[in-house]
Amino acid sequence: MELGDRKAANILATGAAAIVTGNPGCILQIRSALERAGRPLPVLHTIELLDGSIRGEWPPALLRKSAASGL
Repeated sequence: MELGDRKAANILATGAAAIVTGNPGCILQIRSALERAGRPLPVLHTIELLDGSIRGEWPPALLRKSAASGL
């Protein structure tokens, strides 16, 4: 099992609704592994979460943006 697949399995085991990380490589790796597992979840960069907080965007709106953008 590849590292990304192990990360995805561990994330899914937590029941998380979204993932936030500051590492762009992890964003790509985790998103890809979750898609391969058939369980895509929103994956945000830490700055996206902070920016949304400053703008007063409620997390569900941020998650929809993340899912729509495919970043």
